[in-house]
Amino acid sequence: EMLHKGTGWTAIALAFAAISFGISIFSDQERAAFPDAEVQLWAAFGIALGLLGMLAVVGLVDSALSSASTQRTQRMVDKLRSARKAKSSVPGGRVCTMPDATSTTTPQLGKCAAAV
Repeated sequence: EMLHKGTGWTAIALAFAAISFGISIFSDQERAAFPDAEVQLWAAFGIALGLLGMLAVVGLVDSALSSASTQRTQRMVDKLRSARKAKSSVPGGRVCTMPDATSTTTPQLGKCAAAV
């Protein structure tokens, strides 16, 4: 994975260098036809970099909010499961079990297993 990501970022950096070098040579050779080519290139790169920065910030904020929400939900589910377990105990040595939320079996009412 690191090799894959590393070569990808290297390709992006080399592409940026090649485009910059090509535009600088192009603007020197074709100054009459394209007088502002280099300025426009750097303006476009600046805009693209700004948009990528904003996208990164939005992604980080969304990730943090999503993680906090997931943790909150998991705590609520854990509380509900522990409350169900506490309610499912029947006095007299018999324990009734209830399926959890992910179970595919249907609960059988009145069926309790003897405590061992």
